[in-house]
Amino acid sequence: MIGLLSDTEGQDDALVDVLRKTRIELLRARSVEDLRAALAGGTLDLLVLSVNLSDPWAVAAEIKADPALGGAPVLAWRHSPSPQDKRAAREVGVDSYDGRPLNAERLQAKVEALLRSRHAGPLQALSLGGAAPVEPVKKAKKAPDHLILVVDDEQAVLDQLTERLTEAGYGVLCASDGATALALLKQEPVSLVLLDHSMPRMSGLEVLWRVRETSSSLQLPVLMMSSKTSAQDLLAALELGANDTLSKPLDLPVVLARLQLHLNLLKTSQDLRRSEERFRLLTENSTDVVTRESSDGTWLYVSPASRRLLGYEPEELVGRSAWSLLHPEDFDALAHSYDTLMSSPDHFSLRYRIKHKDERWVWVETSLHAIRDPATGEVQELQGAMRDVTAQVERAHRQAEEMLVRFGRIAEFRSGETRGHIQRLSDAAGILARRAGLSGRQAEHVRLASTLHDLGNIMIPMSVLQKPGPLTPEERALVQQSPEHGYELLKDSGDEILEMAAAICWHHHEHWDGTGYPRGRRGKGIPIEARIVTICDSFDMMTSDRPYSRALPPELALSEMIRGRGRRFDPELLDLFLADISELLALRARFPDPPGAGSVVAHDGLQEAERVDEDDAIQ
Repeated sequence: MIGLLSDTEGQDDALVDVLRKTRIELLRARSVEDLRAALAGGTLDLLVLSVNLSDPWAVAAEIKADPALGGAPVLAWRHSPSPQDKRAAREVGVDSYDGRPLNAERLQAKVEALLRSRHAGPLQALSLGGAAPVEPVKKAKKAPDHLILVVDDEQAVLDQLTERLTEAGYGVLCASDGATALALLKQEPVSLVLLDHSMPRMSGLEVLWRVRETSSSLQLPVLMMSSKTSAQDLLAALELGANDTLSKPLDLPVVLARLQLHLNLLKTSQDLRRSEERFRLLTENSTDVVTRESSDGTWLYVSPASRRLLGYEPEELVGRSAWSLLHPEDFDALAHSYDTLMSSPDHFSLRYRIKHKDERWVWVETSLHAIRDPATGEVQELQGAMRDVTAQVERAHRQAEEMLVRFGRIAEFRSGETRGHIQRLSDAAGILARRAGLSGRQAEHVRLASTLHDLGNIMIPMSVLQKPGPLTPEERALVQQSPEHGYELLKDSGDEILEMAAAICWHHHEHWDGTGYPRGRRGKGIPIEARIVTICDSFDMMTSDRPYSRALPPELALSEMIRGRGRRFDPELLDLFLADISELLALRARFPDPPGAGSVVAHDGLQEAERVDEDDAIQ
């Protein structure tokens, strides 16, 4: 049974029609006492309270507390609903609330929901006169995705828009004045406002101005409705923040189309803000430095990870050119990648060095994506991420160096030489390369590549390489094939260091005056890295015990080197070598030969090496 408690006459006909659609017996009463008497021991499934008293909530509280009414859910119906009224209803325990303008579909859904809450199973019609067949209550419809606030002082406009918007699937709130509208905006999740231009007390423009004063309402679409069509009125509304204007009398299909357009724009804007927030959270919590750059390399945004990677606060880098921190030796490679990115692909990754705030160099790997103008294809912005790969680069560098040294040791072992020779030679070559003005990167390549200078020796019989006595012409011819063997083993690798090592193998037995082998090259026709290794290798060999000769004292070895100036050795490089010999002599203390290095065991025991290779001392 549904009870309707109402103190009005003739104003509840529409409400009664909705309640009767449930096909549950309807009991009407004008007071709580009348309702109790009419029940006569029966039970209520729902009580609808429709009263026009200024404060009906004392009645509502009495009903909720009355055990005779069986604790039935209460729905309050108000002819003049307001947010304050709704809040008061909730405070006394009213279960649901509705009011004019009547929306039959919405009210019916609320009634059915309350009836379902009263009965776990299918509803049964309860009445004093017995049971009546009842159709199953329909499932409540999904709540509308958007709530539209209609603000107009004309009831006909409110009713017209409410009906059409409800049919279109929107939730609707109505306000007949500006104050009510502003109150609803504070309390309800309104998606869009249809606002009348001309209203008493508070005009639509004033309402709009107050709405736009709140930062949280800046994105709320407001469509201004007006019977005034002057350009000045329209401009005033737009300047105050209206998103669109609609002319009265309203063309409802146009209203719906405009409304949907602005809701779509609102969704796009909200999606964009959510994406920006996700991007912000991602970048602020990423261990990589996320960046945005202009097409000329100026940082527009730098994430907080810059503190850890580079030692700079993000604001210290924004507005600064990324090129200002770049290692000079990496400039050309990065510039080439940038130039390529501007003309064709949309992405590149590159490793390079960048200066930390404490002046040390950090290896980073940067991936950059180009954001292009859809119309012109020109790069507008570069977005990327930069991560620290210093540990990886240094580990790979150590592994590569160890691999080169071990291959070099294979060749030196066959020649009866030691690891100390390889380390002294390579470090000396790096020192001389820097003295000669090569870049740090090039000097490091020379240092590493020099470890393979005698790789071709692995193709020469050990009996020849370690022979204590003089070589026969045939044996010398075999030895002089070593440079070409080394070159053939290393060429065409595509690796900078191995290509340099190939050049060193092939040329480090050439002489400045063209009397060397295998090709008789002279002067600067010999690559500078080979000329460097020739000097460093000769000095270390002359000051080391070998299978066929004893070590010379440094003074004598230097005298021999000076005798070869302009003949075997590049005179300018030799002068640089001799400029600070102490640094080079110190290498022997750092990398000494093991005891017994340089001697050979012959079939009849230990023999003293007596031969001096013509290629290691100037005769």
